[in-house]
Amino acid sequence: MTAITQRRRDSLRRYFSGLALEETLSGFLFATPFVVGFSVFIAYPMIYSIVLVFQNWDLLTPPVFVGLNNITKVFRDPVANLSLYNTAFYTFLAVPVQLGISFLLAMALNQPIK
Repeated sequence: MTAITQRRRDSLRRYFSGLALEETLSGFLFATPFVVGFSVFIAYPMIYSIVLVFQNWDLLTPPVFVGLNNITKVFRDPVANLSLYNTAFYTFLAVPVQLGISFLLAMALNQPIK
């Protein structure tokens, strides 16, 4: 039991000594801008938008919890339904067609000139 504990202690000491510690800290240092940017510009707004879906807030008064009322309003709105239809149409029809044309053009340009 003592040999295993001593071996583990030695490996931890080697890991946290000198070069390994410096590499670990530099790795965290290089990852920090991404983590901060992701948190500030992507994660926080996404989480806050999920919170706001369930509230009625006009920026002048405190937010009021309305439950699923906002979601039912969106699905009853014809403009929102048209927007969802246009988005689905573009996603499932226009994007694959453009991708196919782009692929064919890339293959044609990759052929040797005779």
